[in-house]
Amino acid sequence: FKGTNKKKLEEFEKQELIEGLKKKWQQVNTEYQKISVTLDTWAKKNRKQAFETELAQIEKDIQTLLRRVVLVVDKGKSQSSSSYSDTKRKQMISNW
Repeated sequence: FKGTNKKKLEEFEKQELIEGLKKKWQQVNTEYQKISVTLDTWAKKNRKQAFETELAQIEKDIQTLLRRVVLVVDKGKSQSSSSYSDTKRKQMISNW
């Protein structure tokens, strides 16, 4: 991570992200449960696979955030820590 900005994610930030991810997981899982049991077309099979992949990624992200220390690396241009915290956290939550 040479030449990159990194910051330790604060506990309250981790908790906010975890809460957002859990809500997203619930939304995706609700849609996943609506899928027909009969997977007779490629479209249905692909949709099921996409849901399963997304659920697995959300679960992996939650496990990452449950670690004792989480570092966030910004490979882009430098930002102040408060600007980074507010902007990036909101982007991450809205994307999940």
